[in-house]
Amino acid sequence: SNFGDSLDTIAEQIVNLSQSFTLSDTPIDGSIHVLVDGVENFDWTYDAGLNAIAFDVNNVPASGADIQVQYQAE
Repeated sequence: SNFGDSLDTIAEQIVNLSQSFTLSDTPIDGSIHVLVDGVENFDWTYDAGLNAIAFDVNNVPASGADIQVQYQAE
């Protein structure tokens, strides 16, 4: 069998996991601030359906980066 398609799917899922972070509470609109290595970052979006922030595909922080998501909970 050709495992190429399966490996592509696995690789895509790994990338998605590393760029998306589920929040522990529901944030108040407009209260989310994301810091990467202590610097505010704006290369992300909030997905209310998943209650998660996701970094833009081309701007995912490097492996080992310190990512902090600050927000006011509802």
